[in-house]
Amino acid sequence: MAGMGPVETPGARNLGGMGPRGEHRFWQQGGGYDRNIAKPEVAWASVAYIHGNPVRRGLVAADVDWPWSSAGWYAGDRDVKLAMDAHPPDPPPR
Repeated sequence: MAGMGPVETPGARNLGGMGPRGEHRFWQQGGGYDRNIAKPEVAWASVAYIHGNPVRRGLVAADVDWPWSSAGWYAGDRDVKLAMDAHPPDPPPR
């Protein structure tokens, strides 16, 4: 598959304007929604939110069913596509 080239659809003009080379940017300008996470509870709440995305979209019934999620790993399943690195302090009980 070839790399993505410039977005050339009529709707692309609404995706963030012109890039430095006259191409349309996909992302909007700005810093995005980021913040520092200093407490384990906040880190785990963020992980739980991300794990819930495929469930909210109706792609799976449970977060552990999504094969590209770390939810299974944190639930104790070690037969996953990608093992997790070190993580914040122990997660809250499920």
